[in-house]
Amino acid sequence: MNNAIAHVRLGLALATIAFCLAFHAVGAGIKPGHFSVLQFISELNASVSSHALPLALFGFPLLGLLLAAFMIAAPLLVQIRRGSRAGWWLLRSQPIAFVSVAAFPCDLGCPIDGSFNQTMPGPCGVATCFAGALGLFLLLFTPPLQGQHPCRDMSAQPTS
Repeated sequence: MNNAIAHVRLGLALATIAFCLAFHAVGAGIKPGHFSVLQFISELNASVSSHALPLALFGFPLLGLLLAAFMIAAPLLVQIRRGSRAGWWLLRSQPIAFVSVAAFPCDLGCPIDGSFNQTMPGPCGVATCFAGALGLFLLLFTPPLQGQHPCRDMSAQPTS
């Protein structure tokens, strides 16, 4: 594989991770009292919360697009076969969850008996949560990499 293409794919993976972390940090910073560990990420985009519109326009969709691009590019770097291929396809559902949060902002506080927009991300979130968990499980069956692998090469070098 072309080294430049491999670097672009690695850069895409790192950009996705960095944007995700920055999105959580910025979202928690601009929404008073929001704590990402205890609250749903969709609360950042709640219909009447401050800064909901910029997060809905630039945060969630961009995160979904970056994750989708990574999910398309990454299988070319690893050996996806049989059960792991199914796992990879199931993981491709995750960007849908982020885009649905942008399209259907929840009500403030995410009440169970909320508006139509409140109820839409729920089934999508449940479906993508189970699909993602099953996908990660199926990735356990990915065959080991053959040939040159940077981690394997570093561990095989003698220390001076």
